[in-house]
Amino acid sequence: MSDERFIKRPPEGLEGWREVWRNDWRYPPGAGLLSRMLRAISSRLLRASGESERQTGFNLVTLDLLSDLRGDLAAIRDDLRRAHEEHVARMEELVPIAVRRGDALVAAVDRKIEGVAARVRDLSSPLVGPDAPASKLRSDFVYRRLEDALRGSEAEVREAARHYLPFVREQAPVIDVGCGRGEMLALCREEGIAARGFDSNERSVADLAARGLDASAGSIPECLASAGQGSVGTIVAMHVVEHLPADVLFALFTESSRALRAGGYLVLETPNAESVVVSSSELWKDPTHLGPRHLAALVTIGRETGFEVAESSTGAPFPESDRIQVSPEASEEIRALVSRLNQILYGDQNLRLVLRKLRG
Repeated sequence: MSDERFIKRPPEGLEGWREVWRNDWRYPPGAGLLSRMLRAISSRLLRASGESERQTGFNLVTLDLLSDLRGDLAAIRDDLRRAHEEHVARMEELVPIAVRRGDALVAAVDRKIEGVAARVRDLSSPLVGPDAPASKLRSDFVYRRLEDALRGSEAEVREAARHYLPFVREQAPVIDVGCGRGEMLALCREEGIAARGFDSNERSVADLAARGLDASAGSIPECLASAGQGSVGTIVAMHVVEHLPADVLFALFTESSRALRAGGYLVLETPNAESVVVSSSELWKDPTHLGPRHLAALVTIGRETGFEVAESSTGAPFPESDRIQVSPEASEEIRALVSRLNQILYGDQNLRLVLRKLRG
């Protein structure tokens, strides 16, 4: 018995019991009665008819099964945790998409409601020029529908027009040429800024007058003729210059320079000619557009007619989903190339140019 190994402490866990049975460890000798009884009973049982080997084998198999079961339970727990994490991550990914789609749906419904309301107003509002030929009245009505379909909602355009508030606050009163649906006029009224508008569309003018906005029928440059020299603070032409032939475009600058006081502003917003998608596709959705007006041309005409650049920027970016996507594993060179391509192809949709009338 000198080489016999004994249990020195209670086994810990499945591995501890496996070690006991694999090595056939025994209860240690001791002077106590209980110790002697346990040793005698276990020794007799383990020697009887080969029961020792069978019991040891049974115990080891049982321990292996319990160990396998623990491993399976741990694997199931890990799988459930990973599934939960993946589900949460997927939900975090899908919720913003659902919100954006919901916002887009609400915006589309709002535009539909706005369009129906505008149609009703166009049919019910008295015309400013009752002697206008029927063909013009019909074309005016159709163009109003183009505005509703292509310009975005009135609320969206009015919010975008807030970009120009610092200029019109500084230099009032305001004349909005080609005022269209009146987003700038409504914003000025909301801000307590004196403003009046002109538009060649009879139905637009009738609608604005019915809404209590100061709007009159008039074309460029004749609409500015009644403004005294140096009597105007800001002239706004949002999405107008792309509709004008060159001689009328020059006249807009010349008449604006005459009517504006020194330090006054000429605010121009037009589709961004440097965005390939805008100048090659989006611009031509409106059949009354004559062509994109490049920043360089507008700045040059402004300088020749007494203006300097107060601000030049772009706005209304394309949705990210429209842009060329790049794999996360792509190299820095590929990423830089795709970024440059996106800038050229999907540059912001609008050019925003603010010119300041020079003093003296």
